[in-house]
Parts: sequence; C-alpha cells; structure tokens
Amino acid sequence: MLRAYDMRGWVRETSRTHDDQDPGMVIAAVLSNPKLAKIHGRNLVYGRYMFTVTRPRASTSGAGGAIS
Repeated sequence: MLRAYDMRGWVRETSRTHDDQDPGMVIAAVLSNPKLAKIHGRNLVYGRYMFTVTRPRASTSGAGGAIS
C-alpha cells in the first residue's frame, strides 16, 4: 500500500499496488500531484511501514526522488 502525504505531513489519497502493476509508475503518478510531498510504502496485510519515497527537489542534475 502506498500512503501519500502533503507538505504539512497530512495523509492524502492512498493507492494500493498489485503484483501485476509497475510500482514505479504508480509512485510517479501519485507524486505528479504537486500538493503531495512523500509516500510511505506499507505492508498491505499488517499496515507496517516499509519505506518512504520523497518528491525530488528541483535541481539541474536530473536526479530522481529519494528512497529511505
């Protein structure tokens, strides 16, 4: 499960992924909303936190978002 957060840290829309979906495309689609700042990946069954994807900062290097 991907849980999206805005700049204030408030939970926003959630998108669930399946084995047959490309998680990178789902993450990119969620972060295409400029009001969202980060996504937490959580275990669908237990709801436990697994990782964070943050919106890339504006730069000239062309680097993508960060995963922690």
